[in-house]
Formats: sequence, C-alpha cells, structure tokens
Amino acid sequence: MSRTKDLILCALFAALIVIGFAVASYITGCIANKVTNPGYKRLLAANFTGLVIVYFFGMLYYYLISYFYLKKPYRYLAFIPILLHSCRPG
Repeated sequence: MSRTKDLILCALFAALIVIGFAVASYITGCIANKVTNPGYKRLLAANFTGLVIVYFFGMLYYYLISYFYLKKPYRYLAFIPILLHSCRPG
C-alpha cells in the first residue's frame, strides 16, 4: 500500500511540472502580446518571467519529492542559492 501511495504522489508532483509549464507559457504570452508590436526588451522580460516561473515550479517539485518521497526535508532558504546559481549566465 505504501508503494502505491508513493507512486501516486510522484505522479501528482510530476503533474505539477506540466502545470508550471502551462502557467509560464500563458503569462509569457500575456506579457509579450500586451502590445501589438512588442520590442526586444518586452520579449526579453517575458522570457525571463517565464523562466522564473518554470524554475519556481521546478524547485517546488524538488522540495515536495525530497520531503514526501525521499523523507529528507530541506530548508526553504536552501533553494535560493541553487536558483540563483542555476540562472547565472555563462
């Protein structure tokens, strides 16, 4: 029974990633298409906004999997340096 419960939790958490992509694409499209002829800065801002949203849902997924499935809870503030490091250029 515990194995089935774990698999269901993993499937629900994986669906969270798909929801994150859908939310990010919707918000990116809303920002980019707010004006009829978007410029480079608007498109870049929309792109980075979508990137932050996808990373947020990814970090949420990582936290939930580590807490519920791996039984190794991590502190919330530990994710901030990981997020900043993964978004740095180069």
